[in-house]
Amino acid sequence: MYDFPELFRQAFHQSWLKSAKKVPSFKERIPPLAECLEYSELVLDDNGGLAEVQREPGTNAHGMVGWVLTAKTPEYLRGRKFIIIANDITPGIVSFGPAEDKPPHKCTEFARK
Repeated sequence: MYDFPELFRQAFHQSWLKSAKKVPSFKERIPPLAECLEYSELVLDDNGGLAEVQREPGTNAHGMVGWVLTAKTPEYLRGRKFIIIANDITPGIVSFGPAEDKPPHKCTEFARK
């Protein structure tokens, strides 16, 4: 699951390359791969809200993980922000309880705002 943001980065870069084939002027606008996507993991802070953090993959304590991503695409040159949520099956061997419910709930609230 921690590969997802990088897979999104690759997909957004590919969208630039495809667009440049159709619209030659896009070729000069293609950002480097590393600049196509920025992301942070969303974790619960001490007050029960969300905080954006950069941390090593697999350091999550429960099975639901969220990210906020900002992708630069041919349609959104300055970037467009979106949220992804994934279920990590490794902690607790696929258990799902209150600890797993809070992060996606907060992520969806954040996305709706």
